[in-house]
Amino acid sequence: MKLIYYPYKPMTITNKRPLVVETASPKVYTDLMNAFRLELDTIHLADDFDELLDVAAHSEWYGDPMLEIDLDRTFQRVVQKQLIKLMTDQEKQRLVDLSQQLAMEVLSRSFLLDLPLNVSPENSIPAIMKMVKLSYDEEIKQHPYDIIETVLKTLTEVDDHQLSVFTNLSHYLDVSQINNLVEVVADVDIEVLIIEFSKVSRQDMFANCDYIYIDEDFVAFDDEHN
Repeated sequence: MKLIYYPYKPMTITNKRPLVVETASPKVYTDLMNAFRLELDTIHLADDFDELLDVAAHSEWYGDPMLEIDLDRTFQRVVQKQLIKLMTDQEKQRLVDLSQQLAMEVLSRSFLLDLPLNVSPENSIPAIMKMVKLSYDEEIKQHPYDIIETVLKTLTEVDDHQLSVFTNLSHYLDVSQINNLVEVVADVDIEVLIIEFSKVSRQDMFANCDYIYIDEDFVAFDDEHN
């Protein structure tokens, strides 16, 4: 995939390691973010044959891992759907049986009250999933690296290979974690774009990524000529 941002040469994004576009220019920073956040026509995406792609259909903005990513809100439904898809008929029936058993247990206790009570067992697998509140571990949600890794692994599990766009990773991750993230990207086969703002080039921090720096005078330096 290629990121096209006039007047710069197309920036190649592969599924082998992230592309980091770092800039000292507020305009460049907001142009890049708003293209994905607000679907503004400030950049374009193209495939390997230079055919233009719809940005909204081929990318997903995840943004700042601590401020914008809510794992459950973003993925809970699609994860539940994928889990149900992978379950055998016997496993689904087992969940229904357990739901009915639970309902009967509650009904048996209802006789402690002198009231005409009844129960309604859940026979729908999606409803059972909702009832048990399948969600991500709370511990993961406290750590930026774990959040990013979980996003990428979730996308692989649900077979979603859109371009994943993050920002401000340098606020939270050290060099070792960034290098680990590069390995995760290679393993999950997903294209990743990281947008960063810095008054100075930090190519060393992103040494294992494809790296482009655009200074405050709008001059671009790639990882071969920085």
